[in-house]
Amino acid sequence: AVDSIFPEWELWTQFAVDDQQSALRADALEHTHPIEVPVKHPDEIRTIFDMISYQKGASVIHMLHDYLGAEGFRDGLRHYLKTHSYKNTDTVDLWQALEDVTKKPVKEFMGAWTSNTGFPLVSVEGNHDHLKITQSRFVANPASNARSDKTLWPIPLLSEGLDRPTITKKTTNVPFTTKLAPLQLNIGQTGFYRVDYSHDIQARQLEAIDKGQISSIDRMGLLADGFEVTKAGYQSVTEYLDLLSHYENEDSLATWEVMSSSIGSIRLVLSKSISDDSLRDALKPFVQKLVSKQLNRLGWDKKKSESHLDSLLRPIIIAMAANADHETTVQTALKKYTEKIHDGGEIDADLRGTIYGTAARKGGQKEFEELLQLYKKSTSSDEKLTLTGAMTNFEQSEIHKRVLELIKTDDVRLQDISYWLAYSFMNRHSRAATWQWLKDNWQWLRDNVGQDLSFSRTPVYAARTFTTKEELEDYAAFFEAHMEPMLQRSYNQGLEMIEAAAAWHERDAENALKWFKSQPAQ
Repeated sequence: AVDSIFPEWELWTQFAVDDQQSALRADALEHTHPIEVPVKHPDEIRTIFDMISYQKGASVIHMLHDYLGAEGFRDGLRHYLKTHSYKNTDTVDLWQALEDVTKKPVKEFMGAWTSNTGFPLVSVEGNHDHLKITQSRFVANPASNARSDKTLWPIPLLSEGLDRPTITKKTTNVPFTTKLAPLQLNIGQTGFYRVDYSHDIQARQLEAIDKGQISSIDRMGLLADGFEVTKAGYQSVTEYLDLLSHYENEDSLATWEVMSSSIGSIRLVLSKSISDDSLRDALKPFVQKLVSKQLNRLGWDKKKSESHLDSLLRPIIIAMAANADHETTVQTALKKYTEKIHDGGEIDADLRGTIYGTAARKGGQKEFEELLQLYKKSTSSDEKLTLTGAMTNFEQSEIHKRVLELIKTDDVRLQDISYWLAYSFMNRHSRAATWQWLKDNWQWLRDNVGQDLSFSRTPVYAARTFTTKEELEDYAAFFEAHMEPMLQRSYNQGLEMIEAAAAWHERDAENALKWFKSQPAQ
């Protein structure tokens, strides 16, 4: 309904990047679960209402809507509601009603997507008159036994020029009806799967991006798939960086969300060590060049005529520029911070995180005390979380100690502790101290926030920033000694995350550094 009233908001594009992509990342772990899942212990309930139940559930319904067509989907819903009014129903009753109306095999189609664990990777090779398409379960961790999973899904190919709309077999040769092989599958990004393209198809995609021949939602999809198959070891980081380098003219919010996230992951995982800045330094000029066009177009100030999406894009671009030490951006952020502190100037709420965070990263004890006073005076929950992000962004160890000490004081609400920990783990300078604090204060956390849903995610807060085998061993030893049912799934997922990150680091750290160093000077 909202998309029909406000098409300029591009809600389905935002759904694809914010909800569907989140669900795909969560479901790429071996320790995921089907949408429909039995509960064996009451404590498991809080771990089951997660991105799989909600975001994946919504995503496969969106895929079904596209599979049936809008009219068929609505007619099927009306039939379902009329047939079962004032009655109890089961899931299969909805599938049957949709099948009765559309005459498509909905029960078989949806059964595969809701009762099976995970989702498929669709690998595509081009031949002279057909595509060779192979499906297998996509798993983020290359060492996982789940990669040998034999599950097959009915996959809507969602591409023009193919004579077969859906595949169900392990390998299928699909003839194409056009002169050249189709550029892309999953056009519109309604399919819940990843695609891995052969090198020749990727080369044609780069040309199409340069010529503006691919829609914004599909540019986002190409980039998201390219990054995730790279992280999972299906292709080299150099192929992804070649793709990313063709996005200098990108103006889509959704695509920039993927770009920002992927660059952050590369910086986190592929740097040689916490103290080695060689990759971080080599990455900076690349990012500065990447954001240059949008930084000049958007500037710091909102324009009366700008779109809603541009207003949301501005803080992403400025944050990327600041994190890459773009000199003018950093100086402007520090100037606005000084005006706020000394003159009481107003800062656009969308830009506060970057301005406060830059002041913290470039500052010291004085800036920490200033931010702490703002935090204590603020009555806004959003503002407090923004300031939390800044106060956990300092580089000095003595400030990290102050931050961790604050967590157990009345200044920090119990429901906000998860943010303080998550943000502190994300800062490479405070990661080790945060991990030690968590281990030392585990019983206090258990006593004070153990009933909060966020507590069950605690293992993941640490795991998503760990990248070494030593960190993996320490993580496993601690949580195995403090295991309970509500933590089990999160702990298992954390193990996978660390194993996958360590494997990616080993494969691609040197490749990434060489690629960035090979780029022409700005």
